[in-house]
Amino acid sequence: MKKKLISLLLALALLAAFTACSAETPQTQSASSQTISSDVSIEPSSSGPEEPGFSAELKLSGVGITLPVRFAGSKGILQLSGGVEIGPGLNFSDFKYYAMTQEKYDELIAKDRAGTITEEEVAWFMARNIDLLVFFTADGTKSESDVIAAAEQMTIPAQQIRKLGSAGDYTFYGALNPLASMIDFEKEIVFDEGYREEFDALLKILEEDSSVLRFFEPEASSSGAAAGSAVSFETTDLDGNSVRSEDLFKEHTLTMVNLWGTYCGPCIGEMPDLEQLNRKLESKNCAIIGIVIDVPSAQNAEMVSAAKEILSATGVTYPNLCVFNGLDSVFPAQFVPTSYFVDSDGRIVGEAAIGARGAEDYEKLIDEILATLP
Repeated sequence: MKKKLISLLLALALLAAFTACSAETPQTQSASSQTISSDVSIEPSSSGPEEPGFSAELKLSGVGITLPVRFAGSKGILQLSGGVEIGPGLNFSDFKYYAMTQEKYDELIAKDRAGTITEEEVAWFMARNIDLLVFFTADGTKSESDVIAAAEQMTIPAQQIRKLGSAGDYTFYGALNPLASMIDFEKEIVFDEGYREEFDALLKILEEDSSVLRFFEPEASSSGAAAGSAVSFETTDLDGNSVRSEDLFKEHTLTMVNLWGTYCGPCIGEMPDLEQLNRKLESKNCAIIGIVIDVPSAQNAEMVSAAKEILSATGVTYPNLCVFNGLDSVFPAQFVPTSYFVDSDGRIVGEAAIGARGAEDYEKLIDEILATLP
């Protein structure tokens, strides 16, 4: 599983500045596969140039793309994904091109999940994984300078950021082919035969035809369960030991419940801070537990192994639990990491903390909540 962790971290390298991972499903098209999930499909048309060749939208980002029919059944893979919160009032999404076949993509993803992918295969994959266009969705509290500051944290130069459109109180900014200014593009990106021509054609239409983009007011994301909500569940830890919520919470004045996923770079990135904080919280009779949202049970050996590898690599010793029936209603989350705070009576107190934070920020929030408890 060491190689799996390496590949996860490499694949998330460009997300280093992010604070959370979206739960919104990426929308994908390739020549060999048009259906991406049970409720999302992309059907290319061949009836005329007015019909779309690729059409997808992200409701949490307020971003949509519709390409002409000539891009139906593209040689490479097109993927619109995002809904990533990179700060209050600021959302990130991207339109990506994978210069590979769907079969090769599926093969490498399967190897990654199985922990059998090699470092050479990771390098091959990353050299053919390119952002065509990245989007920043800013609400009315954010200015262009805020967007530029966020982009520069991701090493995207200010001069690449341009305003793309608006809808309601939201303004949309973007950067075309951001990797061109971040790396030696011609040296580090590899296009096998036929892919470069398609990539260049996609860049050209995105740059010259604004009608292929559409913007709308994003759907509001859930802010989480209301304070005062009762928490009750039964599950197991990663070793299969039974855990009841009432036993878990009654031992501490306040328990921070951190929801995270093995695929989530920001989740993994904050774990050393959480371990440090958990040790410090002992003097306040508080504690941290984790719930791994993509480990359905301790019997799922592959996902348990992946989670344990991450916990070991980040030095985490506090308990981590498997998913339980009703998790979405007890601890709803549009993004991970999301952290809830539960008192000794098993009731949620305060508001959920969405996105990764440092130990000092979490401790300040916990102290504020403790001050409100009787």
